[in-house]
Amino acid sequence: MRSLLRAALAPLIGLLLAAAPAAADPSAPDPSPPDPSAASRIVSVDGAVTEIVYALGQGGRVVATDTTSSWPAEVASLPKVGYKRSLTPEGLLSLRPDLILASSTAGPAQVLDAVRAAGVPVVTVPDAHSTEGVLAKVRAVAVALGLPAQGEALAGRIAADLETQAARLATVRERPRVLFVMDTGQGGLMAAGRDTAADAAIALAGGINAFAGVTGLKPLTPEAAVLAAPQVIVVTHQAADRQGGLASIAAHPALALTPAVRDGRLVSLDALLVLGFGPRIGEAVRVMVAAFHPELPAQAAEVPR
Repeated sequence: MRSLLRAALAPLIGLLLAAAPAAADPSAPDPSPPDPSAASRIVSVDGAVTEIVYALGQGGRVVATDTTSSWPAEVASLPKVGYKRSLTPEGLLSLRPDLILASSTAGPAQVLDAVRAAGVPVVTVPDAHSTEGVLAKVRAVAVALGLPAQGEALAGRIAADLETQAARLATVRERPRVLFVMDTGQGGLMAAGRDTAADAAIALAGGINAFAGVTGLKPLTPEAAVLAAPQVIVVTHQAADRQGGLASIAAHPALALTPAVRDGRLVSLDALLVLGFGPRIGEAVRVMVAAFHPELPAQAAEVPR
């Protein structure tokens, strides 16, 4: 039994030893800790974090990402370390990173602790779903990269985009009931309740979450959808594609009898764009404001890129 355990642990021990610095000469002065801002082999763990790195013009320093990183298009060719909540020491250390940028939702925590113990800096980036949360995320990444001034400039542009939409919404008298739909990957649909990224995005765009009576994501039944009575339905591109398109979403038994389907008020958005709360959040809010409030004058940039 012990020999089997040693054999199973051998690859991980090898990676930890390879990534760890060599034993120091006791007579030598203490070495300086690694400087994350000088990192050239960054592993970015979180779609929004990756977007921020690229928005700051530092994509050339990224050697791998997690599977939630889908923008910009060039990240598709990079190695993947798996889903951000299911990381492994082997997957991270095998890439010989000199910095890991990870959102506060990444983990497991013991995996990131093991990577730190191997001598690789890990910077945890806050992940709050709010205007202030996006700006804090941008600033944290920029500081980690040694680019605080560029981070302030990017944060300023994002804040200005969101302030523009907030000013437009100041004239709105009625806010529609909005249902945000995702799928289970097995044919069923899920609705986003309160305390979700979708709930926060709906609020930023001047809507009322029609499913705010529940917390988190919940299976969507025809009865619940009828009671929610959404005037607008938002669905991710990914969910719509898996369901066979927006027409299939509209025909789904859980949604077919809703006011939103009756009135043809369905809008599809990329999941990372609207739920990532990254540097493109202003774009997502512009699209939703147009869908929620057609009475407002149109803006030139309402078509998602």
